[in-house]
Amino acid sequence: MEIINITENKYFSKYHLDKIFREVKKSELKEQPSFRMMEGVAKYMDGYFLDPIIGFFVPGVGDIITVALAVPFVYFCLTHLRSIPLTLAVLFNTLVDMAIGLVPFIGDIADAFHKSNKKNMNLVLGFVNDDPEVIAEVNEKAKWMAVGIGVMCLIIYGLLQLLSSIFGSIFSIF
Repeated sequence: MEIINITENKYFSKYHLDKIFREVKKSELKEQPSFRMMEGVAKYMDGYFLDPIIGFFVPGVGDIITVALAVPFVYFCLTHLRSIPLTLAVLFNTLVDMAIGLVPFIGDIADAFHKSNKKNMNLVLGFVNDDPEVIAEVNEKAKWMAVGIGVMCLIIYGLLQLLSSIFGSIFSIF
């Protein structure tokens, strides 16, 4: 059996090797269970509007589910793509979705249009497919995403306090 050195082959350049490597890497990433889970979350929660429907019928629970279903996105971004800026963007989108969903009734309607899971999936796909525009945009906004996460946590805390005082006083009547 003869071993052929493809790097010395005049018909097989480094460009071809890089292209093959990128395609293999892309297909391996798309076969990961967490990637398939992210696709399902985006499809069902945003595509079939389960996020706003659950939030409307069971206030607060839909928002908790949204945050819990962001775990595969965060896991995939940190372990497979190894991108902290992307992870920050995913967390920011999820917290914005949660803050929107916490506003009674109006938030559930707005939640149908925000679609954080689809946004997160598009960002992940941009990194998987080596889309230079998506990668550059996420990397440029990373610092602001970190600040935005802190701001969103404060907003969510304030909304929870407000809702607690409003609904707490309503339930104390009974």
